[in-house]
Amino acid sequence: MRIREIKCAGLRGATPEGGWTNELRPEDCVHTLIAVHTDQGLVGLGSVFSNDQLVRAALAVLEPLYRAENALEPERVTETLHQNTFWLGRGGSITH
Repeated sequence: MRIREIKCAGLRGATPEGGWTNELRPEDCVHTLIAVHTDQGLVGLGSVFSNDQLVRAALAVLEPLYRAENALEPERVTETLHQNTFWLGRGGSITH
């Protein structure tokens, strides 16, 4: 089962009472959902605590490294991504 593509969608909306109401506006995005699509039609879901524009940019950089990789080996794929981007800012900040 191979990774066909990874999509993301930013989450926007007000924060809960007592949250970061003074720092964040309802149109701000600090959480992003991730969907990993495989060649067999399965989809894995996850999330990151980051802006969707940053996630899209990171996915564009990482795409040649993750496309067609084995979706059943997330630890190996993660290590490959980290090793290939280690020098792209502060010890792998793109895969942090």
